[in-house]
Amino acid sequence: MRIAILSAVIVLGSWAPVVGQDPEVYLDVRSWTGEIGNEIEVPILLTNDLGDLQGWSFGVAHDPAVLDLLSVETGMTTATAGPSGGPPTFYSVTMLSDGFVVGALLSSHGVPIYLPVGVDYELEVPHYEIITDPTGSEVCPSSALGSPPVATVATHQGAAYTFVTSCGAFESGMYTRGDCNADLTIDLADAIYVELYLFLSGEVPGCLQACDTNDDGQLDIADSIYLLNYLFVGGSTPPAPFVACGLDQTPDSLTCDMSVCP
Repeated sequence: MRIAILSAVIVLGSWAPVVGQDPEVYLDVRSWTGEIGNEIEVPILLTNDLGDLQGWSFGVAHDPAVLDLLSVETGMTTATAGPSGGPPTFYSVTMLSDGFVVGALLSSHGVPIYLPVGVDYELEVPHYEIITDPTGSEVCPSSALGSPPVATVATHQGAAYTFVTSCGAFESGMYTRGDCNADLTIDLADAIYVELYLFLSGEVPGCLQACDTNDDGQLDIADSIYLLNYLFVGGSTPPAPFVACGLDQTPDSLTCDMSVCP
C-alpha cells in the first residue's frame, strides 16, 4: 500500500456546510471488469449542471477483501483546473485501507477560478489490484471515510451541494471463446469477423478475449484459422471458456469490455 499524498491547509469535511438544495451535480464511478491478479483503473467522473464550481470533496470506498488500492492518479480535469492550467491551489488525496478521500479548492488566493457546467470531468483515476473473486463487488462514493468523515459535496457560490452519486459495479467479463461477433452463436461469421477487424478496419470486437480462439494471448490470423479448423475439418476444440460462458483461465493483456453472457 502506498503512502497517502497530502498537502493540507484546510481540514477536510469542515470546509463547507451542506445546505438543503436540489442536487444538480453528479459523481459517477465507472463500472469495471477484470480477473483475479489484474490491475484495473476505475475513473471517477463529475457532471456539473449546477454552475461554476469552486471545489469539491468526496470519498470513494471499496471492499478491501476484493480490491487492493494501489494508487490514485490525478484525473485530467483535476490536473489542469487550477491556476495557470495546473492543479488546484489546495488539493489533497489520502489513501485508506478501504478507500480514499479527496479535497480540492481550485483557488484560495483571491483569484476566482471555476469549473464550468459540463459533463464527464475526470477527477481521479484510482488503480486497484483484484485479489479475490469480484462478483457482486462495487466501488462507491462515500461520506463515511476519513477522520473527520469527508463530505461528498461540490461548492458553488460559497455553498456546498451534495453530489448525486452512482457506484461502479463489477461487470463480469464472462464470454464464450470463439463468439467474436457476440451473437451467442459460434460459426463461420466469427472467423470472418476476426479477419475484418485485423485486415479491413472492421469494427473493434467488444470482447477481444472471445476472439482469441487459440488462447495464445494475441489476436492474429491464427485465431481465424483455428476456428475454421474446429468448425469444418475436425480441429482442436477451443480452450475454456467454451460452449458455456466463463472467465479466462489464462490471464493476458486482452480485455473483455462487453459481455453478452447471461
